[in-house]
Amino acid sequence: MVEKTSPLDKLLKTGHYGKPENTGEQADLKISHRTCESLVQVTAWPKTGKGIATTLEKMTHLSLQGGDASPANEDFTIMPTGPGQYLIEAQSGDATGRFQKKIIPAKGAVTDLTHARVVIRISGDQAVWVLAKGIAIDFSLQAFPVATSRNTAHHQISLTIHRVNENTFDLFVFTSLACSFWHWLDRAAKEVGYEIVRNVK
Repeated sequence: MVEKTSPLDKLLKTGHYGKPENTGEQADLKISHRTCESLVQVTAWPKTGKGIATTLEKMTHLSLQGGDASPANEDFTIMPTGPGQYLIEAQSGDATGRFQKKIIPAKGAVTDLTHARVVIRISGDQAVWVLAKGIAIDFSLQAFPVATSRNTAHHQISLTIHRVNENTFDLFVFTSLACSFWHWLDRAAKEVGYEIVRNVK
């Protein structure tokens, strides 16, 4: 098995950065990053969307209610990324093979993206304010409820954002563009001050 690494491993060092570093205040904003244990994209063919959704519900024990709902439990997070298309984070490293066995016979495609994405988690009262500085979507709870996801971009860097709770977001970033995105996020967050914490699950 290829070791999972992140291009951000050498950039994100634990500690306080920005305003609190100079004033002695404690940073409310916290940022961490991680690689996914398993990240899979499942895509239905035309006319197989309902069957694929039913198969995913049985495999994950989650209810897919349509729209942008992104249900999660301790084993899976399912994020819709288009009609009949889902980005699924699994806590088991053998998830791709299991999805392939169930989905491909049902006329769908399964793509392993485990090494193709890095996850950056940002949390705290200032998280929305920082993200809104460079990501042009409505972060209000009415427009972007908890347990939903959005596909968007920062300039030319595509992002899938999952809202974990009111002030916590997981940002799925292309691995090859993660460093560029991080340099922007670092500058945006330093204005209020932030703390880099160890990798989260």
